[in-house]
Amino acid sequence: MVWEENRFLRDFDIYVQDAADMVARDRNHPSIVLWSLCNENGCGEAAGWEGGPPGQQPGAALAERFMARIKALDDRPVTANAHNTLGANGSILGVLDVMGLTYDPGSLDRMHAERPSAPLLNGESASCQSSRGDGDASGVMGCSRDCWAPADARVWDAGAFVWSGFDYRGESGWPSVVSFYGVLDLCGFDKPVAQWYTAWWGAAAGWPSAAAYVAAWPPWAGSAGSAITITAVAPAASLQLAVNGVDVGGAVPVPHLGFASWSVPFAAGNYTVTSLDAAGAAVGFFTSRTPGPAAALRAAVDWPGSGPGGALVGDRRDAALVAVAVVDANGEVVSSAQVTCTFEVTGPGELLGLGNGAHDYHAPGQGVTSLPTFGGLARAILRGTIPTGAPLKLRVSADADGLAAAEVVVQVV
Repeated sequence: MVWEENRFLRDFDIYVQDAADMVARDRNHPSIVLWSLCNENGCGEAAGWEGGPPGQQPGAALAERFMARIKALDDRPVTANAHNTLGANGSILGVLDVMGLTYDPGSLDRMHAERPSAPLLNGESASCQSSRGDGDASGVMGCSRDCWAPADARVWDAGAFVWSGFDYRGESGWPSVVSFYGVLDLCGFDKPVAQWYTAWWGAAAGWPSAAAYVAAWPPWAGSAGSAITITAVAPAASLQLAVNGVDVGGAVPVPHLGFASWSVPFAAGNYTVTSLDAAGAAVGFFTSRTPGPAAALRAAVDWPGSGPGGALVGDRRDAALVAVAVVDANGEVVSSAQVTCTFEVTGPGELLGLGNGAHDYHAPGQGVTSLPTFGGLARAILRGTIPTGAPLKLRVSADADGLAAAEVVVQVV
């Protein structure tokens, strides 16, 4: 479901025309469920916002002018990602088909009380920074929970749009060159918060495996006996941690949209989290093992091509995503490993790009054949070039680290 947004709500004909052009261009897409007039300061409800002229038309009147042009082209509802100004004279929130709020969940009740029959949703929410390299996932899970809980507790709130689904380039503070608000990193790898969403949204959707779903994030760093934090999430009544078979502190209650964390002395071995129902019965478990020394690379196609059986279509437009992991002798990912992977492609295809998901990695991702792993992972994107049906082979090897190489074969049609 798509919320499609015009940028500026301004008292000039060219901006009204921009919004109309957007709707005329895209109205044949059934995925669009909302047209949006503007984003945050671009909503221009106060003179001077983002260069708006002094004495401009009141926001509500201006919004109605834009909406009239949009409604003449398409009758889907209109919203905006607006700041909380419903109580202000002439606010656009008073005339929108759907009230859209950017952050500020504390104003939800007042907004609903002023327009109780108007649909409402959080247009932008949960800007919670995290990295796949974070040792403690509790911070970002707590941030996401605090953003979602107000919507979840109000039946008249339709929910929220997360900012953002993916990390993206820009809006960053040096030395970062990537904004890291995403649920997934720039390469599409899960961050810990992705599993928080999977657990609770899976439970709400009634997924059969949801009751047994457990995920945990150990930092796997430090010397023996140093304190580390283990964070786990599951839609269960409580969670229990055992380190090498020894219970740590008993069951920890898990509230709705919650998680559990333990601070424990680091020890090599097995960390098992068990999810328990209200009666204390085990309904699922997850075991994570501390990795040994890096021994090999492992490659797998995370996202296949769009041809038959996951083959790449050799039109230079189709793509497949390959994940490369540094693993120990038992196949456990060595998240602390940073090795340089060199990629070689033989057959009818080429590397479209490389990445590792680190928000402070500055080297280009295109026109290169090697890069360091981050958190033990790297990403290669392939595309097919000649539709002969011959195999496209990607061979991945590390440099002088002495790791066993990995290889995947993808068909091109």
